[in-house]
Amino acid sequence: SVYLNNGITSIPDGAFENCKELKYVTGGEITSIGSRAFKNCPSLGKLLLSDIVTNMGEQAFYGDEALEIVASTPAVVDSAISSGVKSLKLDLSKLNGSLDNKTIETPDTMSYLEIDGGEKTYKNLKIVSNAETTKINYITIDSNSGIPLELSSENVELGFSTIKSSGLAMSLKADT
Repeated sequence: SVYLNNGITSIPDGAFENCKELKYVTGGEITSIGSRAFKNCPSLGKLLLSDIVTNMGEQAFYGDEALEIVASTPAVVDSAISSGVKSLKLDLSKLNGSLDNKTIETPDTMSYLEIDGGEKTYKNLKIVSNAETTKINYITIDSNSGIPLELSSENVELGFSTIKSSGLAMSLKADT
């Protein structure tokens, strides 16, 4: 276990890479997580990152099991999606900035994606998920181009979500 002092605001590139026995990281006032900071830390439990994290490097959690993050910026959303984690819960309720006209697409290595839209409306947001399970909650997507949800997931849950589209609202492509 690692306990960070409150004065620590960043975790540098590769700081805990390949720490196979690392289970917990607590404390600190982390605003920045470097590239590969927690790469290949399979024992790392579910890590909850708050909305004060404003920067996250590439593959920060590659090969790790689970990450829950309250995204503060669109850049953190992008970094969380491409972090390499297998299971991601993404909370957009404290998002500063816009995801309008963006695409959120899961990598093939992600098995679980859950998005909490924070009861916000996003224009022309597109979500493409190949994860085994995709859950999308508390979001409104207002789209006038393309298909807003393209899901190849075997398990799909939509809760308290509204998808407005001038054409198809969702495409389900799972084999089962």
